[in-house]
Amino acid sequence: HRVDRRQRQMCIRDSPYTWGEKGHSYVVVKNRARVAEIWLDDYAQYFYVKNPWGREIDIGDLEERKKLRKDLNCKPFEWYIENVYPELKELPEVREHMHLNSTNPV
Repeated sequence: HRVDRRQRQMCIRDSPYTWGEKGHSYVVVKNRARVAEIWLDDYAQYFYVKNPWGREIDIGDLEERKKLRKDLNCKPFEWYIENVYPELKELPEVREHMHLNSTNPV
């Protein structure tokens, strides 16, 4: 189910959050870039293929979050792909991007 532009704008407008002068899209990409850098390991490059301007955003200091991941003994994202969601590698959009970089982890 896709949300059309009008519905999305209503959700943003009625949100209890303030998005700052840079707006909703900036905040969303910033937060997604933080997630990619903390949790996706080498697979973060695929996030940036779809969101290239995410590299230009100041996502802040991630050391505390990376330390939390380490302290919790979280498994690497590669483990997740191999054991939880192996079908991910078979998705056409993932397979397409796997060939963009010869040093990719997949």
